[in-house]
Amino acid sequence: MQTSVFIETVPRVRQLLRLEIDRVLRQFRPGGHRSNLRGIGSEFRGFKAYEPSDPPSAVDWVAAERISDDPTLEPVSRSYHPERMVSVLFILDIRDSMEQPPQKFSHAAALLWLFAFSAFKTKDYFRVFLHGPISLPNSEWLHCEEDVVEFFRHAVTRAGSHTGISAPQTFSDLEELRLRDSLVVIVSDFTTDWIRELESIRRLDVSTRNIKLLFFMLDEWRGYVFTGYGMELRDPRTGLSRRYTEREIKKLILANEKRTAMFKESVHPFNSHLVSVSLLVDPLESAGKALLRFGF
Repeated sequence: MQTSVFIETVPRVRQLLRLEIDRVLRQFRPGGHRSNLRGIGSEFRGFKAYEPSDPPSAVDWVAAERISDDPTLEPVSRSYHPERMVSVLFILDIRDSMEQPPQKFSHAAALLWLFAFSAFKTKDYFRVFLHGPISLPNSEWLHCEEDVVEFFRHAVTRAGSHTGISAPQTFSDLEELRLRDSLVVIVSDFTTDWIRELESIRRLDVSTRNIKLLFFMLDEWRGYVFTGYGMELRDPRTGLSRRYTEREIKKLILANEKRTAMFKESVHPFNSHLVSVSLLVDPLESAGKALLRFGF
């Protein structure tokens, strides 16, 4: 069984990943998620003797007047409990339906770099999982841009040499990590059967382990304005193209709306949010608005 063209075509993967790096850096350099960065937290711990490494804003002169014998020579600083580091895991669906139209790949790549740079900026852990028709290599914890590019280079090589057929293990792999304090970002068009995958997510125990799920649904029909003419569409599974009539296109749009509504209902019980991203707009704009709305 072949994996999708997305992962098999080495030059295309590396070129588009490089383009999306520049795109994200220009438009969204601060990153996406709000990290619980290890370091100065928000929960007050107490006062301590001032040290030269403390930021000036940490000095509390009022408390020094109360605590120190000589506040000028012995100032005190406020200290806080350090907050926990967050693990950011990016699950990228690379099944056949993600091949067409090509904007799905470029949108997915932009979102990948958005969360990668966000994690790198805040010194959080970042990891990539490829979810495909066969079991594919997943990354180790990545720490910089070069790590991401190197992972995809090796992933493409290993996937291309894969001759056996095996089921994807993405969510089983997540379960084995015993995650806590994590953000799991899942990018897909969700056109294939995700019922089994969603059942696997239940075993992650997202509520008690403080795992937040963020689904990005790449919607090829959202925002599409029908012109009254037919349209030629290519089936990524067979590689064949055919012309669809006005009636057939309307059926496709209606079926997509129903599927989207059903999927939203399916993920509702989880500690999750669903963002529907139109292929007609910049994915970074859609992601930015959603992250602000959800408080990330």
